[in-house]
Amino acid sequence: MMPQLDTSYYFSQFFWLCVSLSILIFMFKKYFIPRMDKIFQGREQRIKECSEAVERLESDVSEMKAAIAQLQEDGLRKSAEIVKNAIKKYENALDIQLQLVKNENEVKLNATRIRVRKEIDGLESVFRMQVEITAQTAFERLFSGKLSAH
Repeated sequence: MMPQLDTSYYFSQFFWLCVSLSILIFMFKKYFIPRMDKIFQGREQRIKECSEAVERLESDVSEMKAAIAQLQEDGLRKSAEIVKNAIKKYENALDIQLQLVKNENEVKLNATRIRVRKEIDGLESVFRMQVEITAQTAFERLFSGKLSAH
C-alpha cells in the first residue's frame, strides 16, 4: 500500500502541511508582499509621473501647433506681399521696357515714313515728268498729224 494513503500518517502529514503553509504565509506577509507592494507603488508613482509628463508635453505640443499655424499664416501673408511687390516691380519694368520699345519703334517708323515719303515724292516727280513727256509727245503727234494732213 502507498504510504500517502495510510491513515496512520494522516495527522503528521496534516501537521507538516499546516506548518509549511504557515511558514509560507508568514514569509509572504513579512517579506514578499511588502517588497512587491513597494515595487507596485514605485511603478504606480512612475506611471503617474509619466502621464503628467505626457499631459505637459501634449499641452506644449498644442501650443507649438498654434504657434506654427500662426507662423505659417504670417509667412504666407509676407510671401504674398513679396510676390505682389515683385509683380508690381516687374510690371513697372515691363512698362518701361514697352515704352522704350514703342519709342524706338516710333522713331524707326517715322524714319521709314520720311524715307517712303521721299521715295513717293521722287516717284511723283518722275511720274509728272513722264506724264508731261507723254502729254507733250501725244500733243506733238496730234498736231504733227494735223499739220501733215493739211
